Parts: sequence; structure tokens; C-alpha cells
Amino acid sequence: MFPSALAFLLRRPYRQALATVGLVVLTVLPTVYIAGTAWQINRSGHLREVESEIGRPLGLHATLESVSYPRPGEVWNQLPGAVPSV
Repeated sequence: MFPSALAFLLRRPYRQALATVGLVVLTVLPTVYIAGTAWQINRSGHLREVESEIGRPLGLHATLESVSYPRPGEVWNQLPGAVPSV
């Protein structure tokens, strides 16, 4: 069965609902995920969470002053001799 044949099998309300679900899945859910991740990183307890993630596997108490995440392209400036893969 060809994809265009599927359109003829589904009536308009079902095609419209399927398109709406597709729009939500492909646009709204990624946006909600990014917003949730940004909120989680910028809240006050994030630093303590990172400290525990680092210290737990080492069996040590880790203390950090701050946590920063490099923007795309900044990592290669901090790693001398590193060559970015293309």
C-alpha cells in the first residue's frame, strides 16, 4: 500500500487529527523538553546535583563553585591539539 493510498482510506477528520498529533509530537514536545531542561539547569539545586553526580562514583565529597556548559564550537578552543570531527 502506498502512502498516498492511505490518505484515500482515511476520512478528512482522521487525517486532520493525525496531522495535529504529528505537529504536536514534532514541534511542541521537543520545545517542552528543551524548556524543562533549561529550567532544571538554571535552578538553584543544580549545582548540588552535579556535585553528587561527580562525587558518588568516586566515593568522595565533591565541591564546585559553579557549573557551566560550553556553547557549540567553544569546546575546541579549550582543548589544545583537539581536532573537531566533521
